[in-house]
Amino acid sequence: MCSAYIGTNVLAGEYGRPVLDAATEVHMTIEKRREIFEAVRNKAHALGLQFEDDPTYLNAVEEWIAGSITAENLRNHYQELLEGREKERRLSYFVKHCLREV
Repeated sequence: MCSAYIGTNVLAGEYGRPVLDAATEVHMTIEKRREIFEAVRNKAHALGLQFEDDPTYLNAVEEWIAGSITAENLRNHYQELLEGREKERRLSYFVKHCLREV
């Protein structure tokens, strides 16, 4: 059975979604990765959506394009970025509304 099937691939994504195995991802060229990224970014812009412009995220994208990190690592980096923003938002709200002098 092919290792890409759900349940047999140790690299299967969360919720049972299959992901590329390491061997497949390694064979993707830098040009193909850049093409994928630019297509996603262009699609977002065409739909009127704002695309992520955080420098640390864009650096991680460049690392993925170069093949230094996996797509899963890139996703994890973005998730951590979003979680950090949410923590900052909550802290700002707390300071503004809960620590006011009465």
